[in-house]
Amino acid sequence: MSPRSTPSPGAELVRARWATRLQFGVLGTLAGAWGAHIPSIKHHLALDEGQLALVLLAAGLGAVAALLVAGRVVAGLGARRTVQAAGLLVALALGCFLHLPGLALVWPVALAFGLGMSLFDVAINTEGSELEHQGGRALMSNLHALFSTGGMLGAACVAL
Repeated sequence: MSPRSTPSPGAELVRARWATRLQFGVLGTLAGAWGAHIPSIKHHLALDEGQLALVLLAAGLGAVAALLVAGRVVAGLGARRTVQAAGLLVALALGCFLHLPGLALVWPVALAFGLGMSLFDVAINTEGSELEHQGGRALMSNLHALFSTGGMLGAACVAL
């Protein structure tokens, strides 16, 4: 293909499917890494079960709060920019958890983590639905399988 030619609509759809598959795998990897790090966070900050439960609740509250605005965010920014911003937020939060000096900072980071995970999830599911519509065939089960595979990969990487 010459530099000036444009890819066919079919080629663009195939490329978009693979990009969305990758995004589902990345989100799964981040989720798996988070889950595998929960015992490390508990140990690092010497949390009891109640304190750890509040950290997990903060992540859940962030995820639920994001669902209230996710549609507007994706509509305003577009799926691509939402994934970029949310992915950066999730990665930064995940990277910060074991470096925070105390519980007071863990709660807002957990809230931000949940918020980013939820926005990322809504944006890629929006992309997946649109690709199903454009391609005229089911794709979501394949995408969610890649999320699960990514989750196992993320947990395995943390274990190593």
